[in-house]
Amino acid sequence: YAGCAPVERSSGGCQRRQLNTGGNRRLNKLFHMIMLVRLRFDEDSKVYRDKKLKEGKTKRATLRCLKTHLARFIFRFMFDNINQHPERWLNS
Repeated sequence: YAGCAPVERSSGGCQRRQLNTGGNRRLNKLFHMIMLVRLRFDEDSKVYRDKKLKEGKTKRATLRCLKTHLARFIFRFMFDNINQHPERWLNS
């Protein structure tokens, strides 16, 4: 929904991925800002970034992976919260 998932843009022998141009751009920008702050202060995010860089990913691809990882984390957090406390969400 946020456009954080990578999209395959391959042609012939060239295998590449790029950011999905669709989706909610404001939400994507929010994830990007959160990701930059996490890279500055969160050790787990720094370790994840270094691991992706050692795998041979470019800096840009690494940031895309971090953003996707963050979007999945937030979705799981919201989904778990909705399942544990449905009365908060159904009465709104």
